[in-house]
Amino acid sequence: MTHFRTRAVHAGQHPDPGTGAIATPINQTTAFGYGTLEQGAAIFAGETPGYRYSRFANPTVAALEAKMANLEGAPAAVAFGSGTAAMCSVLLGLLNPGDEIAFLGPLYGGTEGFFRQLGERFGIRVVDATQQGLAASLTPDTRMVWVETLTNPSLRPHDLAEVAALAKARGVLTVAHFLASHPAVRVVHYPGLVCHPQHALARRLLQGGFGGMVAFELVRNERSAAAAVLNQLQLFTQAVSLGDVDSLACHPASTTHSFVTAAVRAQNGIAEGLIRLSVGIEHPDDLIADLEHALRHAA
Repeated sequence: MTHFRTRAVHAGQHPDPGTGAIATPINQTTAFGYGTLEQGAAIFAGETPGYRYSRFANPTVAALEAKMANLEGAPAAVAFGSGTAAMCSVLLGLLNPGDEIAFLGPLYGGTEGFFRQLGERFGIRVVDATQQGLAASLTPDTRMVWVETLTNPSLRPHDLAEVAALAKARGVLTVAHFLASHPAVRVVHYPGLVCHPQHALARRLLQGGFGGMVAFELVRNERSAAAAVLNQLQLFTQAVSLGDVDSLACHPASTTHSFVTAAVRAQNGIAEGLIRLSVGIEHPDDLIADLEHALRHAA
């Protein structure tokens, strides 16, 4: 099924296997029988599919979730009983005390009230980016960006693609800051860093962000050191492309610039200890943990 209107009808919806009902039945039950003790134990352990309690999953809700995931092009979806329940679950399930959330208003009143009144209680710093803009509001502590489109009740649209690009750029900057402070790294090449010699020029030219590419040179400027680091990476895939949603890493001297002489590479600053990253949309904390592990092998 490729067309939206067809998927809206058929995704997640099949004749009921028990009765043959065409319309998805409304399962108004709290608990589900699971047969034997062994079957129940397997369902509760997540080892076999099945329903146990509607608080966890329900066939009617599962049909809605499957349809929404298909329509949104997502691997899965989770349905809640209310928008406030969804908002609280996302906020409190993904953020920790000390984290920061930035939002672009106007928001639904209940959401903004929750942010402003209860965020501080949970140790979460809430930043209103509506006036100064998202790019100027993001910091290394920003862990979530919240935006609603169309807004309620003023029906203001937000450019979700631009918001996503800015959020990704912040993740890249967090990775770059980590690398710049690591003792095994000699220098980091990323124009988003204030210490970059062309930072001012980059701010003027790259108004939408500084991109997802980061290069860094190891203190031990040898191919063997770069190989030791690259071969220990788990989240970063060794590949020469760029701009993907998943993070990539490569050794330019032996790949993209292996077609020129060592003298030309040296002239252009492409050292044997240089590693290039294409930072994806993974959480920066996970990427940093991967890099931290790999850089232990740089010595």
